[in-house]
Amino acid sequence: MILQLRRIAALKNLSPITRAKFCLSSTRRASAVSLRNLKVCNAYKDKGLEILGFPCNQFAAQDPGSNEEIQTFCKLNYGVKFQIFEKGDVRGANAQPLFKYLVAQKKFTGFDESSPMTAILMDALQKNFPEYLEGDDIKWNFTKFLIDKNGEVVARFEPMITPESIAKDIEALL
Repeated sequence: MILQLRRIAALKNLSPITRAKFCLSSTRRASAVSLRNLKVCNAYKDKGLEILGFPCNQFAAQDPGSNEEIQTFCKLNYGVKFQIFEKGDVRGANAQPLFKYLVAQKKFTGFDESSPMTAILMDALQKNFPEYLEGDDIKWNFTKFLIDKNGEVVARFEPMITPESIAKDIEALL
């Protein structure tokens, strides 16, 4: 399984990706990331990659809809064909057990300082959600976990790491 948080997408047999449910976000970045996840899914689905989506409303209330609304939105607007689970928490005391496990297996090691998005995300977190910067919990949407066929958590990728940039990691596990 694989997951990428918030809208968390789990790539079964490979890695999780914060679910392509970021589709409910109205930003261009969210739309672009959703489409990137779909491209990665389509490129590797016949080789055993499976993406699982886990909507979450913990990140600036970007997934406020019902489970049905979220699924319909993603399917109609982004052509999402992978499984989308019920909305739930991915960080904190009420985090779903899966995310508690993932975070325990792969700790937060920092953001990619070479990405221009890092400064923007850090500024937003420091101003609006400073508690999100503490500990190993998922920091924001688009966090991805790569999980192999045996269920071992192989890697954790923070929000600014694109699905395309982890293609070699995915291919190594297929």
